Amino acid sequence: MMEIDIPGFRKCLIMSFLCDHCGYKSNEVKPTAQYGDKGAKWTLNVTCIEDLSRDILKSDSASISLPSLELDLEPGTLGGVFTTIEGLLVRIHDEIIDKFKLILGDSKDEKNKQILLFVLQQLKGYTEGTNLPFTLILDDCADLSHIGSIGDELLFFSNPGKPNEQKTKEDANLTKEFYERNEDQNIFLGIADMKVEDY
Repeated sequence: MMEIDIPGFRKCLIMSFLCDHCGYKSNEVKPTAQYGDKGAKWTLNVTCIEDLSRDILKSDSASISLPSLELDLEPGTLGGVFTTIEGLLVRIHDEIIDKFKLILGDSKDEKNKQILLFVLQQLKGYTEGTNLPFTLILDDCADLSHIGSIGDELLFFSNPGKPNEQKTKEDANLTKEFYERNEDQNIFLGIADMKVEDY
């Protein structure tokens, strides 16, 4: 377990577990900073193999969307993870297999089975770089998620003394836009019930 400082972002707590006996491993990420003043929506156009190696920090409050597959993962799905775009796609692929074993098995629901098999095939193609391009949208109403530019991981590991230093270069494939949270999102985050006056 250790706290890291994501370049140009915030401090996060990474909890990693590896069993020496059976080889099981897992990792979870918890942002330790405060909520952002606004929500943030990241849009990444994956056009080449290099884009799959980008670091991604997905918090519990973030949703994921793959418009080309009409696939939406609600906040809380997959938990908080720190991985690469490729690693995230593998997790989504494995999660679908795990959650829909009955449909993918001997189910009589042939229509839904074919849809799931198509989605799994496309996800595998994405991770192998054969079904490019595609778009990934990361929407976090708490602004606790982050997608790195290509090469950011080198900056982080080679510059531990300057964790907040950022590269000043344009990233044509990645955009981030801020938006005002709606009432439902404030309730989801617990902000609507917070009292910060007269204490």
